[in-house]
Amino acid sequence: MKDKGYKITEFDYKGNFLEWATWNLESFMKIVNEDLRSKGRNEFIVFVDDDYIDNELSNFDEDWDIDDEEYKINKDILIRNLNEVRGCYADYLKNNGVYIRLGTTFEEVVKSYCERINISANLEIID
Repeated sequence: MKDKGYKITEFDYKGNFLEWATWNLESFMKIVNEDLRSKGRNEFIVFVDDDYIDNELSNFDEDWDIDDEEYKINKDILIRNLNEVRGCYADYLKNNGVYIRLGTTFEEVVKSYCERINISANLEIID
């Protein structure tokens, strides 16, 4: 049985019409992350598993002084945000530390991305 794919059409920020297709989550993430990086955006799609969370908390501890009065508050916020998307794919906005849950399956991630992140995109199922 052939996997279904998704065709995404959109107008970019310069008004150019774009059309692309994807048949699996890995290629979708690669395309989106490369596009975001090429636009200079500090945002990307990640899978938030226990290793990812451990790494983010370790990075947080390296970047903050434990004696800073806001250390505990900000670490608690980070832990809460990470736990809300644990086991899911998420859009991560690095500048403000926000994670937006996209889902756990290819279909959920693509649909959520088009509905919540890139709202100008139109989505069509390819059989």
